[in-house]
Amino acid sequence: MPRFYFDLYDGANFAPDPQGVDLPDIETAKDEATRTLSEIAAQEIPGDGASRLFRIVILDETRSIISEARIDFRATRPAPGNSAPADSKDNHDE
Repeated sequence: MPRFYFDLYDGANFAPDPQGVDLPDIETAKDEATRTLSEIAAQEIPGDGASRLFRIVILDETRSIISEARIDFRATRPAPGNSAPADSKDNHDE
């Protein structure tokens, strides 16, 4: 069974995964990264400002990057005199 490593980036902080986890395949590793990000975001976003970026970089046994999962949270306020948020015309399908 292949070993995957999950390095966590939280804004300016970096937490490398020193041990890794044995998983059946990359799809299972991606699911694990997504689930972990959801849990981190649920705990960290509500009380920690208007902008946060969380990333988990998935590495293989040779420590080569094979995938990434990210949550980019931004809370915005409408511009004065406008009911839509200032960045409402941004493309959110990046």
